[in-house]
Amino acid sequence: MKNICILGSGLVSSSVINCFYNDKTAEYSIVVGSKLSNELTSLQQKYPSIKTVHLNVTSVSDEEQLNRMITESDIVVSLLTNEMHVPIAKKCIEFCVNMVHASYCTKEMMELDAQAKQNGVTILNEIGLDPGIDHFLAKKAIDEIHAESGSKVTAFISYCGGLPEPKLSSSNSLRYKFSWSPKTALGNMLNTAKYLERNKAFEIPAGGELIDAITDMEFLTEFELEGYPNRDSLIYKDLYGMHEATDIIRGTLRYRGFGKVVKTLHKLQLLSSKSIKDIYDEDHSIPKSWSDLIVKVVQNADILDLYRKGEPITQVLLHCGFNMDEVNALNNLGLLCREPELSLKDTLIDTLAEHLATKLRFENDERDIVILRHEIRSKKVNGDQEIREIEFVGYGEQDKGGFSVMSKTVGLAIGHAVKLLLNGNIQQTGVIYPFSPDIYEPILQQLEMEGLTFKETKTIIHA
Repeated sequence: MKNICILGSGLVSSSVINCFYNDKTAEYSIVVGSKLSNELTSLQQKYPSIKTVHLNVTSVSDEEQLNRMITESDIVVSLLTNEMHVPIAKKCIEFCVNMVHASYCTKEMMELDAQAKQNGVTILNEIGLDPGIDHFLAKKAIDEIHAESGSKVTAFISYCGGLPEPKLSSSNSLRYKFSWSPKTALGNMLNTAKYLERNKAFEIPAGGELIDAITDMEFLTEFELEGYPNRDSLIYKDLYGMHEATDIIRGTLRYRGFGKVVKTLHKLQLLSSKSIKDIYDEDHSIPKSWSDLIVKVVQNADILDLYRKGEPITQVLLHCGFNMDEVNALNNLGLLCREPELSLKDTLIDTLAEHLATKLRFENDERDIVILRHEIRSKKVNGDQEIREIEFVGYGEQDKGGFSVMSKTVGLAIGHAVKLLLNGNIQQTGVIYPFSPDIYEPILQQLEMEGLTFKETKTIIHA
C-alpha cells in the first residue's frame, strides 16, 4: 500500500486522484487536506475510498495535524498556492518524505537542495502543463539534437496557453474564461520578462510594459492568437543546455484582443494592489457599485461631480480620455454597472478577480482548450539547418462531465511523476527539475497512451 498525501482540493486535485483511483496495478491510500470543506465533500462523494481532512496549512493550531499527515505518507503532492510550496518542502525534507508540485522552482526552493540531498529526499518541481509537459517535449527534442555529433540548437521559441475553446472566444470582450486564478492570470501581465533575440538579451520591466509587448502569432492562424514573453527565458540557456542558441523565448498565448482589454483594465488601475480603503478614505463614502468604484479610482473632482449629477458612466469615461472601444469592453465585462452588486475585497485586483471569477467562469456545457507549440531550430555539422515544430492542441471534456484539459494535463503529469517516485524509478535526490530522460520519457509515453497526442514535424534546409 502506497500512502499519498495531497495538500489542496482545487480542480487539479480531482484529476490527480483519478490517476490513482482507477489504477488496478497497485494499491494506494490517499488523504487530501484542505481548508475548503465544500471541495473536500465533493471529492469524497466522487472518490468514496479517499480520506479527507479539514486543514489550514498556515494555521499554528493545525500544524500537528499537518506534520502527522506528512510523516504517515510515502509522498506529498502540493497543490497549494505558490508561496506555500517552500514551507511544505521544508517539512518534507525534515521528515524524509518526497514531494511533487507543479509550480515554478524558486530561488528559495533551490536553497533547500543541499539539505534535501543530505536527507535523501527528492523535491520534484515544475510537473504540470506549463511548466511541465512543455519541458518534457523540449528536452526530448533538444537531447535528440545534441545526440547527433556536432549538432547545435540555434533557436528555441515556445508558446503555451490555456483558453476557452474557439467558439467561446467571442462571448466576452476579454476573449477569455478562467479555469484558474484570475488574480494570477491578470497579475502576470505586470511581471517582468526576459528573452533572447538574435543573440541580444531584452528585458521588459515590471509594471505593465509587458502588455505592450503582445504580438500576433503567425502559427495556427485559424485560432487568431497573440502572445507575450513569460518570465525569464534566458535561464533556459543553462537549464536546457542550449548555450549556443541565439534566440530563446518562452511565451503565453491568448486570443487576439485580450491584450487591448487588459491594457484598459491597467489604465483604470484595476490590476493594482492598491488598497480599497485608500480609495474611499477621503470622503468615507464606500462605493456600492462598479461604476461608483471606477469613478473614485479616476479621482477627478469634475468627473465625480458629473457622475453625481447623473451623467452616464460611459460618458464620464469618455470625458476621461477613454475611447468607445475601451468603454464597450468594460461594459461587456460588467464593470460599468450602477447596480449595488460590488463585492469589495482588500485591493483593486482582488476585487476585480472576485468579479471575473464569476463573470467569466466556464459553464457546465463549455470546454477549454490548451495550445502548446515549440519551434526548435538547429544546425548540423554539415551546415544543414533543421526546424522542428512540436504542437499539442487538446480539448477539455467538461461538456461530457469530464475534466478540463488544463486539469487533465496537469493532473496526469503529476500522477505519473508520483508513480515514478513511488516505484523508485527516479534516483536523483535534492531539488530537481523534470529534465532527465528517466523522468520525461516514461511520462510522455503514458500521456500518449491516455490520448494526449503530440504532433512533431521536421524540415531540413540544406546548406
